[in-house]
Amino acid sequence: MAELAVTYQDVINRQMAEHRIDAKLQALQCKNYICSGELVDGDKDEYNRWGKLFTHAARTSMYSMQYGARRMPNGQYVLSFSFNADREGGAVTAR
Repeated sequence: MAELAVTYQDVINRQMAEHRIDAKLQALQCKNYICSGELVDGDKDEYNRWGKLFTHAARTSMYSMQYGARRMPNGQYVLSFSFNADREGGAVTAR
């Protein structure tokens, strides 16, 4: 699954550069086709824009995604996200 994480990491970084999103991918891990990660150093508007771009990107095979920004004690926002890269895997849901 390390290959899957590297593939998506490349797509995410390229997409943020192309669309001038200043956030940085801090972490991305994939296991059993479920990937999760965080973006940092951005604002809520950038995170929402990235989430919409990523879910509609033709370069990604993604079948379900959840994402949300949370405010940290220092006032900055972090975007956590999870997605399923397997068509048969079902939905990713948050509790």
